[in-house]
Amino acid sequence: MLSKKVATYSLGMKKKLILLISVMNDAEILIFDEPFRGIDAKSVAWFRDYLLELKRRGRLILISSHVQEDIETICDKVFLLANGNFIATFDLKNQQEVLTYTVSVTNVQVLESFLTKAGVQVEIKENTVKFDSSPEDFQIAFRHAVEEGVNFDSIKKESKFAEFIKKGSN
Repeated sequence: MLSKKVATYSLGMKKKLILLISVMNDAEILIFDEPFRGIDAKSVAWFRDYLLELKRRGRLILISSHVQEDIETICDKVFLLANGNFIATFDLKNQQEVLTYTVSVTNVQVLESFLTKAGVQVEIKENTVKFDSSPEDFQIAFRHAVEEGVNFDSIKKESKFAEFIKKGSN
């Protein structure tokens, strides 16, 4: 393999080689453009873990990517760029961030009433309630609903970043 010319490597092998070379000099700042495109899942998992370890060691890692999972796994802050301008910023590590909750419950009216009284705007579709809340406030609403006999069939929470990405891709 060492005597083989890089030009003969597959796209995935070339990409892995470039990624490995990029981390060899132990730089303080690493910049990647679509780092995982074209490489196999096992290599993606290994390299993602390696970048997370570098991040824990204090390295600054800048990533340009269209892959939401890559961004949410590695990044603390996200700056969305459109037409050369930053159009939105998200702090993915903010524990007080307002999330969008979509919950399926047995008694929509009880949960809707509690949330509305708390000043929360809700969107109702059949047995589903959608609303924005901090995780702490959601826990309060959840406990109240359970005390009132409401059963939760499903709870889905989504960051504003993920919601923004979904709207942008529609």
